[in-house]
Amino acid sequence: MADTPPQPPGWPFNQGPGALPTPPSVPVPQQPATPTPADGPQFQPPPQPAGGPSQPPPPPGWDPQGAPAKKSKRPLWITLGLIFGALVLGVGSCTVWFVSTVKAPVDKSNEFLAAIGSGDYAGAVALSDPGCNQGMSTPGLTAAFQGADIIYNLNDSSITDSNATISGSFAMVGQNVSTIQIFLLNNDGWKVCGFNAK
Repeated sequence: MADTPPQPPGWPFNQGPGALPTPPSVPVPQQPATPTPADGPQFQPPPQPAGGPSQPPPPPGWDPQGAPAKKSKRPLWITLGLIFGALVLGVGSCTVWFVSTVKAPVDKSNEFLAAIGSGDYAGAVALSDPGCNQGMSTPGLTAAFQGADIIYNLNDSSITDSNATISGSFAMVGQNVSTIQIFLLNNDGWKVCGFNAK
């Protein structure tokens, strides 16, 4: 009887009939090693500040509370209103002064000459002040003008306090005159004190 060859290491001695043989061992593939800084350049994220990710700087004029607030135009309108009010008061004051101080005696002088021109000598006397008219009367005006037509244009005035002198061109049929001066006094309203035609 021949000798039995020696069994390989790990060979099962207890295998009986019908037992499966042990499959051969399969080598397990190994994972590649994680690269290290020595293996080549690696991407490194930038260091983060302690407060969290950094933000880009805000654009110029940016308001953290929202859109830039619009400036109120109320002070401008108040200023313009005050200026306009002052102008209105100034113009109104000048108008009142002109009417009461300049226009009133000129109007009274025109009214006086209009009465004489129409032959209403009594009406002309009524426009005078008895305290300063030096005895102006209806018969005196009748004798001086005798119903003659007159032409006049009052274009100059000199006013001082309560006295005024209104003058201008003057012409009367049959008389050699070219100018007239009318003297007035403001005594509770403008009144004629006299006139001088020459």
